[in-house]
Amino acid sequence: MQNTKKLRSVTKLLVFSLGVAAGSCANPGEKGSTDQRPVATSPTSITPSQADAVVAAGGLTLSIQEAAKYTQYKVYVVGEDDRFSLRPLAGQDGVYELIPTLSGRHDLIVLANLAGKTDAASSSHGIRLSGIEIPSDKTLALQNVSLSPTLDLKGKILLQPAGAALAEVSVVGTSFKVSVDASGNYTLPKVPIGNHEIKVTCTGYQSGNLAQAPYSPGSLVPNLTLFADTLTLDDGLNYFGATLAKDTAVRVTLGVKAPDGYTSMRYGTSSDLSLGNWENLRTSIELNLKEQERAVFIQFSRDGRQPSSIFSKLMP
Repeated sequence: MQNTKKLRSVTKLLVFSLGVAAGSCANPGEKGSTDQRPVATSPTSITPSQADAVVAAGGLTLSIQEAAKYTQYKVYVVGEDDRFSLRPLAGQDGVYELIPTLSGRHDLIVLANLAGKTDAASSSHGIRLSGIEIPSDKTLALQNVSLSPTLDLKGKILLQPAGAALAEVSVVGTSFKVSVDASGNYTLPKVPIGNHEIKVTCTGYQSGNLAQAPYSPGSLVPNLTLFADTLTLDDGLNYFGATLAKDTAVRVTLGVKAPDGYTSMRYGTSSDLSLGNWENLRTSIELNLKEQERAVFIQFSRDGRQPSSIFSKLMP
């Protein structure tokens, strides 16, 4: 009889592999949209060979590597309000369950501090788990969840035309946000490595966006320019600066507007963009032009596939 019960129990378990990647914020909680595509793995990502998902009965559990060295665990579901927490599972060291339960495709953020560390900046660790498919009638068990030191993301926001208003920078789908200083500089502190979408808003200006991209130690956040509400941006490239001096090398800023549905771009001063690298979409670019260069070209794609026609802009 005991062997029969064991056999029935075993047949209820299905084992499959799940690849997830890392990423995002500090104190998420605000609703918002986020790109939930599977993301590129990083050194602290859960890769298919590291993560095992075990089907049992209801919800989500996470097994944290070296869990004993962390304290003050927090968990957030990107785009949801701040109502979630991690509860230790009795008798299973380092295993936590997400409460309350939810289902569907989500990005999760796990944060914790190193035990015994008094410096909040150096003790902060975390990870963003992207594109987690949580079933509605089974428990998804994620193994080998590794936390890493968080990052300070630094960037600069410019206004065209210049103004005194201060922009606000936020991580999409979260309440994690900061205001720029008088020079337009900002720092988003204690951000876990991974994929983040950054949005910038400012009164009197059109919002700016840095499409979801991977951030890790050493990553640079591109500068972003916001354009006045009174300016109209057409699909492709837009230039609102002064007439350029002839035969002079210059640095220009152009507004970028992609047709709906496109997520990446490549651009340059040659109409042949076939060798250019695809970059994550953003709403402005800065480009150095040589003395005789006055035309800029851009092309959009959906994740490096289905490229658009090429748009061009001739500088005045």
